[in-house]
Amino acid sequence: MSTSFSTNNFHLICDKLAAKDAALQLIIHTFGYPPMWTRPNTFETLVHIILEQQVSL
Repeated sequence: MSTSFSTNNFHLICDKLAAKDAALQLIIHTFGYPPMWTRPNTFETLVHIILEQQVSL
């Protein structure tokens, strides 16, 4: 079963992943949760994400 994540359940999902991975658990414990970035659901956003992956922005 797949579940989409949002700002409402982001920390819960991070905690579930950290419970299965000791290295991730240590990182979250040491540095805190990663930022939850949100972007508009537009074609421009899709292009931006693809370009970021291609040139490592």
